[in-house]
Amino acid sequence: MAERIEDEVVRAGWPVGELIGREPELLERFGVSRAVFREAVRIVEHHGVARMRRGGGGGLVVTEPDLSSISRAAALRLDHQRVTGEHLAHARLVAERATVIAATPRLDAIGRERLEAAVAADAHAAEHATTLADIPSRGVHATIAEVSANPALQLFVDVLLALTATDHGVAQLSAKLTTTEQIRAMAAEIHTAHAAIVQAMVTGDADLAAERMRKHLVAMERWLT
Repeated sequence: MAERIEDEVVRAGWPVGELIGREPELLERFGVSRAVFREAVRIVEHHGVARMRRGGGGGLVVTEPDLSSISRAAALRLDHQRVTGEHLAHARLVAERATVIAATPRLDAIGRERLEAAVAADAHAAEHATTLADIPSRGVHATIAEVSANPALQLFVDVLLALTATDHGVAQLSAKLTTTEQIRAMAAEIHTAHAAIVQAMVTGDADLAAERMRKHLVAMERWLT
């Protein structure tokens, strides 16, 4: 039943906020018991497809899936499959060069502003970093993926970033960065690379931006492998 509800939402073009139906109507439409219906609702809610809205105007309503929960589930799956730092580094190299190439020609004033804000946040982190959590490893990469306007690339990059934040990245950083000076040096190195990538994107040079992304990720391989 959950699959039937999800298929119905997909066929309808995923109309977020639209009422699929109220419980009595859906029980009759699908010909199932209340227990089966409520378990199906639990599944579609978990998948982020729809949720049951309570109250007089309530019913099963179409929702927008949450990217973070999807990427987290995918990251856990890859972690279970014993993805290595080498796997991760290679996948990021392929996916993130693609996002730079896709995003650069699409950059508008809003996209440029978002990227420049992410670089500014990097600069602040580099100046004030005291722990591994302060190292700017996600913001610029995630923003580039978002402005690429390619949902598939955005999901892939988000999954890879989530994996980098697990033991594949953090544990190795913990073993190698033991002082505040080392942490700030790493943060500064990352900020410099990010700023160079964004500068090339803002000037419209996708090839240069992609090459700078490649060099940045190759340089970071030593922390992931």
